[in-house]
Amino acid sequence: MPPAAQPRPPQWDAMAKHEFAQYVLEEKGSYFPSLAEMKASGPPRDTVDGLQRSINEKQSEFTNDLDKLYQHQAQRYLDDAYDRYLSFEEAECVVMSNKPPSTLPNFRDFYLQQRRFLSGGTRSGKSTDPIAPSGVFSDEVAQYTAAHYKSVHPLQDRLARATKNEEELRRRREAMFPATIGDYRSIRNKDVQLRIARFLTADSTIQGKMMTEFNWAWRQTKPLQDEYLHDDAFKAEVQTRVKDVEVRDPRRKPSAPQLG
Repeated sequence: MPPAAQPRPPQWDAMAKHEFAQYVLEEKGSYFPSLAEMKASGPPRDTVDGLQRSINEKQSEFTNDLDKLYQHQAQRYLDDAYDRYLSFEEAECVVMSNKPPSTLPNFRDFYLQQRRFLSGGTRSGKSTDPIAPSGVFSDEVAQYTAAHYKSVHPLQDRLARATKNEEELRRRREAMFPATIGDYRSIRNKDVQLRIARFLTADSTIQGKMMTEFNWAWRQTKPLQDEYLHDDAFKAEVQTRVKDVEVRDPRRKPSAPQLG
């Protein structure tokens, strides 16, 4: 019958934690920008693209860190297994040279017990080995994962706020009448752009109704109306935009555009 598994000494846990701390310091370290660098950079402005890029970079960095940690753990595992094997061989030679056969321990059972320790399992199902994959190794991965989510969570909150702010700003801009041809072309909402095109091609009566409906002031619409009247290429572009919609839906009756 193999010898019963013994609880690992407390100092094993301390040694494993110390080794892990040393590994983290060597791999990650710390970086503090100089005062000149901090003054030059200034406070960052949150943008959706910038925050999403930061989150993606942190996710990529986390994946690479885990790969390195797994390689480091695998090497520790193999080194420990090899040390145990050599210790077993040395102990067997010493005992066999000094003890009569009747007093020799069952080295096969002892070696199997160590293998069971290395695989992370005992009869209770709980690891007693200081570097077993289901024990300390899992704790180290959990610490890495927790640190990653702790660093990413604030960025995700800022991304949500920045997305909301940019969407609100976009809606406000689209509710305003574009002042230039560039503003008109930059409108992403096709319904809003079509509304402006219909306004430009409408007669003065319909234009007056639309200005009242959408709360547009004359001073807002005048610049683009002037460009429409004097820029033949832009006029053709706007007229084509309106005609394309009418061709796609010939059953549609002419009416004042609705807020979409």
